[in-house]
Amino acid sequence: MSTMAVLNKTVCIQLSISLWTGQRRLKAEDFGDVATKLPPKTVASLGSLKLCDPAKLDELKNLKRAAERSCHRLCVRFLGGYATNDDVLPKLTSELDTLSKEFATKAQAFVNSLRSEIEDWKSKHSEWSAAIERALPDIGYVAGRLQFGYEVFRVQPVSGDVADTVNSGLGRAIGGLAGQLFQEIEAEAEEAWKRSYENRDVVGQKALRPIFSIERKLEALQYLDPRIGPVIAQIRNVLGTMPKHGEINGANLFAVVGLLSLLRSANAMCAHGDAVLRGGTTGVSDVSTPTSHRALIEPIETELEFDEPPIRTPALPPVVEPASGLWF
Repeated sequence: MSTMAVLNKTVCIQLSISLWTGQRRLKAEDFGDVATKLPPKTVASLGSLKLCDPAKLDELKNLKRAAERSCHRLCVRFLGGYATNDDVLPKLTSELDTLSKEFATKAQAFVNSLRSEIEDWKSKHSEWSAAIERALPDIGYVAGRLQFGYEVFRVQPVSGDVADTVNSGLGRAIGGLAGQLFQEIEAEAEEAWKRSYENRDVVGQKALRPIFSIERKLEALQYLDPRIGPVIAQIRNVLGTMPKHGEINGANLFAVVGLLSLLRSANAMCAHGDAVLRGGTTGVSDVSTPTSHRALIEPIETELEFDEPPIRTPALPPVVEPASGLWF
């Protein structure tokens, strides 16, 4: 798929979520008579003064993290935000809209109870009551800080002439999307390995959830690189053999471990995709890193609509080839 074709199928999402920290930087006058004994600013900072119970803001923080997780599940990081296939946009915006409504409700409840929360906090820390009172912002300011929003947009070349050199940076950014995706999948698989599989000879059904999540993300972004398709097929081949209930052990666990070994390496995923596209029958245990140090993450060369050399995604360090058998 050409660079312009990828651009035309890609939508960008920028989250605009802000929170109130519930804190204010400490000042020397907050320490009263002992202020003269404080170290100078060139030596130490004074830290922060908490104006209310930090736990009271946790629900809003969790909603912000939930929005980031929703984007991460179906998108790849791009230009400081996220990018994804326009086909999945309705599902994603529906999730964000639901979170936005919940955020607005909880933010209003927090603002309504803030004065009483602060009084309770001051009573628990009476020696700092005066400093807390001096530091309190206007309630309207706090309400203005609690915002949940997002923007959806497309990116297009700034010049109508796609051969214009001013468009070369955008071309490189679009060309790097596939490499970014492989790196994100590698990180997610590594996290799943460490959290649920490492040093275990039996796992539960929940241990498969991260792999299903990886499959959905790859499916949403499959248009970025033809090598993604064979990786998806390999995931489905392995997951299709898993029991629907009960523990996963023995040969089944061995197969999942082998799949994770593939997913934990961007280079291995690219090698697997290349081999299948060339007509090979590469399985998980057959994927290996060539002796050459050329990074396999380089995308398949396609005809670019930007008049420039073929775009290369960021190179990754080569993966060490195991001695034999499945990768661990």
